[in-house]
Parts: sequence; structure tokens; C-alpha cells
Amino acid sequence: MCKTSKRGCQACPVIIHRKRTNKKLLIFKRKKAKELHEKGRSNREIARQLLASKNSVGKWVQMNEGEISSDNRGREMPGKSVTLKVDSAAYDEYRKFCKKKGLIVSRQFEIMMEEQIERVQENG
Repeated sequence: MCKTSKRGCQACPVIIHRKRTNKKLLIFKRKKAKELHEKGRSNREIARQLLASKNSVGKWVQMNEGEISSDNRGREMPGKSVTLKVDSAAYDEYRKFCKKKGLIVSRQFEIMMEEQIERVQENG
């Protein structure tokens, strides 16, 4: 980010106003966040540079290419909210594991369920 201006300059085209982000700009921010994350920048640094929240940056860097290129804001995820009772220590450890690997916990549960269904169907 340009040190001379909060809004950026010609050399810093990634600085954008926060409100009413259009689709092209959102996709640009997502791609730039992913690129900077792969270069080792922290989510906080990326958020500051892109004028986004750390939470948004955290979501963007976990997205695959298809998710990055689609504007799904304001649309409800086709899914179901569930409450699970699990061992607290095991869950905390798994959460740390997922965070370290850049995985989304709920998606990992979906994958485990899908794999188990597939195994059962294969075995008859």
C-alpha cells in the first residue's frame, strides 16, 4: 500500500472503497488475497491492503478457483445447520488441525459423511 495516501495511488490499484463492491472488484480482491497469502502475507496485512475484514480474507484464502470467480453474496448456502455433541478436546484439536491446513471444518464433516456413504454403498 502506498505510504503517502490512505486511498492509494496509481502504483497501488488494489485500494478500493468498502461500500458497494461490484462483482469484478470482489473477484479481484479474492484473487489478490489468495496470491498475497501464498506469498506468506498474514490475513491482517492482506485485509489492510485490500480494505477488507480479516474474516473476509480468511474465507477468501480458503476458496477454490470456482468459488473465487462466483459472486455468491446474499445467497443462502444450500445446506442444513446441525448441532453435534462431540468430545470437546477432540473437536478443539481437529479445529486447530483444519486451521493449520487451511480447511473448513464443516466441509471436512461433509467429506467424511460422503466417504462413509460411498463405502457402505460399495459394500452392498
